[in-house]
Amino acid sequence: MFKYMELNIVDTPSKFKNKNRNGRKDYMKLILLYFQYRNSFNFGFQRYGFFKNLIKYITGISNLCYIRSLFDEIKKNGYMEKGIIQESVYYRYNPYKKIDVLPEFIITF
Repeated sequence: MFKYMELNIVDTPSKFKNKNRNGRKDYMKLILLYFQYRNSFNFGFQRYGFFKNLIKYITGISNLCYIRSLFDEIKKNGYMEKGIIQESVYYRYNPYKKIDVLPEFIITF
């Protein structure tokens, strides 16, 4: 099972306001801890915009380029799974490496 990560911070979000390399590591830990807490695997496949808004809410960062770089680092570390549904790209938080079959088509009414 995936163990919770430890954050070496005091309960003040101001500790996360710096964007240096150590702050980036803290942001990554904070994002992954929140994804674990919310059990984001159960959200299923979502578009990038969903995770962008979630990261924006978690960290309080409004710089979209920085949010994208954090998201790309999460993908690079293997926490995100990429799926293509009807020629659109969807992502799922999947640290457990569970495998689901993607639907080939979606019926909408």
